[in-house]
Amino acid sequence: MWLGTKILCWAALSTTLLFVPTWFSLVMTATVLVGATLVARVPRRAIPRFPLWFWAGMIGGMIGAWLGDGLLIFMRAFTLTVVIMWGTAIILWTSPTSSFPPTIRTLLSPLRWVGMPVKEWAHVMATTLKSVPLMRDQSQTIGDTLALRHYALRHGRGASAGEPSLFSHLNDILTASLSVAAQRANDLGRAMTMRGGIPPFPSSTPTLGPWDALGVAATLCAIGGIVVGATYFS
Repeated sequence: MWLGTKILCWAALSTTLLFVPTWFSLVMTATVLVGATLVARVPRRAIPRFPLWFWAGMIGGMIGAWLGDGLLIFMRAFTLTVVIMWGTAIILWTSPTSSFPPTIRTLLSPLRWVGMPVKEWAHVMATTLKSVPLMRDQSQTIGDTLALRHYALRHGRGASAGEPSLFSHLNDILTASLSVAAQRANDLGRAMTMRGGIPPFPSSTPTLGPWDALGVAATLCAIGGIVVGATYFS
């Protein structure tokens, strides 16, 4: 299925779900997502595992909602969040990163008639996606460096200065990350300028097939079911 079809189908379905966030709508949307997950053969290891503090917070939130007579509202809001994240994750799991910029450019191409810089937006997105692994590795390096520094302060000459607070640790990581990001952006801008400015964007032609028709049909059926459910079960 073409990436643009996935984005448009999920945008239509998630927008309908946000306007009609009933349990029936959630079940209909979750059914479509289950089918998409099975057809795409998403491996189990791709599903993220939430840490213990997340579940502890969930239990605390449920207890607070139950004491305030809002347990059902809390559970529905949580389920809605999970469904929205699930649908977005399916698009990311089943699409190569390199296909996002040309697809976004194709989808937003009508905005060029009103003077929007669609080409520049696509280039920014492409550059951002290429920089994500670099920033991830750089953030890991910064975190390890600060951890070693704080370890030296606790067990070395700086032990008398006291234990560094969590706020201080996060502040150091944020400051170092912003500094590295600014330096990387400056280096990238200089390199692009020396090579003649923004490189030519690769042209791509959408390839539509039976899977696109099936995805559109499933989306329309789900939206129709949500509308009918909201009409007769409200």
